[in-house]
Amino acid sequence: MEKALQVADEADKRIGEQVRHLEQTIHDATQPRVEPALAQDIRSYWRERGQSGLSAAVVADVRTASAVLSAPPYLSGLDDRVLEAINATAVRAHAPDALEEARAAHAKVRGTGARMMEVVAPRIRVWSAPANSNLTALEEYGNV
Repeated sequence: MEKALQVADEADKRIGEQVRHLEQTIHDATQPRVEPALAQDIRSYWRERGQSGLSAAVVADVRTASAVLSAPPYLSGLDDRVLEAINATAVRAHAPDALEEARAAHAKVRGTGARMMEVVAPRIRVWSAPANSNLTALEEYGNV
């Protein structure tokens, strides 16, 4: 049990590092540095124009994605829900698909460790109790 938990913990750490690395890669890909004046102009344009066509612009021009995603949504005339959708569009267009796979693997590893603790740990306490008849019988069997 201890060895399995140690392996799960190490896998959790490694996958967690991969997730953080991929998140940074995605951030860098979808929000590269844009000159502040240009970013302000881009946000002003979309605030005045409205949301129609913004998703296509985010796919076609990463500077648009960066300007819109790197500022509060109201500066572009958006709300939080629309900003989330724009972020998802930018990620699909400009960043690797591996993040969701890494997040899924991370969740499975964490779930495995939690399940082991939930199911096996209480049994170990019972099995290792000095008055455990099963343990006593096994010890006696081993001494025969």
